[in-house]
Amino acid sequence: MRGYLSIFAAAALWGLIGLFSKGVLGAGVGALELAFWQAALAGAMFALHAGVARQPRPRGRDLG
Repeated sequence: MRGYLSIFAAAALWGLIGLFSKGVLGAGVGALELAFWQAALAGAMFALHAGVARQPRPRGRDLG
């Protein structure tokens, strides 16, 4: 059941990207700046999840 909830949450968040982007672009933020902040937020959330789940950190040549 947890997998279905994860899929539903991902689909809902993916659907909200368009509404969020439209509002931000309408407020005068540039598309490149919006893309940067989306990527930065996604990276931070990924790192937070990896830390909470105690995933091993990449080392050496895996960083590239």
